[in-house]
Amino acid sequence: MRPTGFLLPPLAALALTSCAAPPSPPPPATPPPVSQQPPAAAPSPSAPLNTHVSDSLNAADLAFRNGIDGCPGVSLAITAANSPTIYGPTSPAQRAELKPYADRCKLRFQP
Repeated sequence: MRPTGFLLPPLAALALTSCAAPPSPPPPATPPPVSQQPPAAAPSPSAPLNTHVSDSLNAADLAFRNGIDGCPGVSLAITAANSPTIYGPTSPAQRAELKPYADRCKLRFQP
């Protein structure tokens, strides 16, 4: 039994009980049926995309725009472009894109 001086108004008691209960988990998300999903874009076999090269060049661009030396990112991109067994093949377009960055950082790179 509670002491008589500790009675809560009914609304306050209701608020306390609703705060004390943990929230119910959201229902699991169900993916749309396969027929409604857009087809995945397959990379062109003639121009493979090496994501390590493009990610490193994006990081270098961001650094250069913010006044920071982006040459470490360019160096990583060169390493990824020259290591196809580890990072995957690099398209000629990516290699050509990488060359001006290498020149800017005075790094050797043969497209």
